[in-house]
Amino acid sequence: MEQFKMNQPDRVQILGRLSLQLLPAILMVTAGLLFIRVFHLSSLTVYRIALGICVALLIAFYFIGWQKFKRMYYSYTLTISGNVIMREQANAPTVKLSFIEVNEIAKHPNGSYTIKGKSHDECIEIPNQIDNIHTLERALNEIRPMVLKAS
Repeated sequence: MEQFKMNQPDRVQILGRLSLQLLPAILMVTAGLLFIRVFHLSSLTVYRIALGICVALLIAFYFIGWQKFKRMYYSYTLTISGNVIMREQANAPTVKLSFIEVNEIAKHPNGSYTIKGKSHDECIEIPNQIDNIHTLERALNEIRPMVLKAS
């Protein structure tokens, strides 16, 4: 039985991913505050209060997103045992594939892998931050020859 977990991400990776997810909210808050400021819809005090509330909400969203991302990231486990590949992760259904059910194993240019089963629900995504990548690649090649994807 071989188990693979994720390498620890650095803060820049987590903040970058969270910023992309929160970008629509950041843009809407900025547009709303600019609208209030440009058209003088309120006094400077009301503007400062609205700005403080918006900053506090964005900080709260970042904190909640940070905790959720870490919980999902650290709970990722890929197990290859016997003739079964199993992916477990918090807040996601466990995916089990028999070696016989594997239709394709693809390696992407960014270093991630995709294991496709017979149906759409039977798909395992392996991110490029997985530990012990050489052992994983050897084990996956033993199951089925790997296909290199161009994009």
